[in-house]
Amino acid sequence: MEYIRSDSFEESDEKLPWKSVLPKRETWAFVVAKITDAVWWFYLFWGAKFLNATYGVNIKNIALPFFILYVMADGGSIFGGYLSGAFIKKGWSINKARKITLLICALIILPVSSVAFMHNKWLAIFLMGLAAAGHQAWSANIFTLVSDVFPKKATASVVGIGGMVGALAGMISDIALGSVLDKANNHGYFWAFLIAGSLYLVILGIVHLIMPKMIPLDENLNRIEQ
Repeated sequence: MEYIRSDSFEESDEKLPWKSVLPKRETWAFVVAKITDAVWWFYLFWGAKFLNATYGVNIKNIALPFFILYVMADGGSIFGGYLSGAFIKKGWSINKARKITLLICALIILPVSSVAFMHNKWLAIFLMGLAAAGHQAWSANIFTLVSDVFPKKATASVVGIGGMVGALAGMISDIALGSVLDKANNHGYFWAFLIAGSLYLVILGIVHLIMPKMIPLDENLNRIEQ
């Protein structure tokens, strides 16, 4: 919180409308990154159904698998914040620290692509938990991208836009997966986990293309000379 408040210039209490931040490529870098919210909703909405359809885990026995998944996710959220902070303390630029951390998160998540082929229930649960941890670490750093580049008065608008897009991505992917499972039965999970595992690397590449350098913006949303 102190870091967010550490801007070297004073700001007014003016609230920025969405139209002020929408043209900024930094906004769209965050928006694109929030598409990965769809993966988190996939684990929450479809995780139990997948375990039941693939391994016969019924609702009475779902507590332990989801306890493991949530505990690993909690650990990931702490790890993600710690790791980028540790890189910054080593003297790395914020741009390098955040993006290398996001790359590590994406690589941690990648093995979940193979879950549909797992014959061992607990290995599948572990990989899902690892991916959930990677997602939460990713999410922790994605939110800091906003406070790293935008003045405080713009963060709520940018985060709101990103949250809306993340929710829409979750709804669309939920409907799409349901349609695929209706037609392809459990084979649809192969594509779901393949996308869930590889999406982060693709999104990180797009984010880097949109925002190759994280240059802070001043109160008027102009880039600060460095």
